[in-house]
Amino acid sequence: MFTWRNPLGYLGFFAVLGLVGLARDISGFLGFFGFAYYFRYFWVLPDEMLLDYVRKSAAWGFFVGTGATLVVTLVSVFSTEPSRAFGFGMSLGFTASIIVFSLILTWYELRESRGDGA
Repeated sequence: MFTWRNPLGYLGFFAVLGLVGLARDISGFLGFFGFAYYFRYFWVLPDEMLLDYVRKSAAWGFFVGTGATLVVTLVSVFSTEPSRAFGFGMSLGFTASIIVFSLILTWYELRESRGDGA
C-alpha cells in the first residue's frame, strides 16, 4: 500500500539531482541516482522497529560523517589549496554519512528479514 506517511521515502527525491547532472553534463551528480532506492519506502508502513532502525542508522551516519568532515578538512588544509578544504571535507563527510546510514539500515533490515531480531 502506497503511503506518504513514511518520510524515509522523501530521500528518493535527491535522485532529481542526478537528472540535473545528465542535463548539464556534470558527472559528479550522477551518484545522486542512488537515492532512487529510497522511493521504495513509500510502500513500507513505518512501525516502531523501522523507526528504531532509522534512528540507530542515522546516529551512526551522523557521527561518522562529522568525523570524516573533520579529518578530511584538516588533511586538505595542509595538502591542497586551503580555500577548497572545507568544501571538500563537507562533500566527503556528507557522502560518508549517507553511505554509513544506508549500509547500517540495510544490515538491520536483513537481520530482521532473517528473523535474527535487534
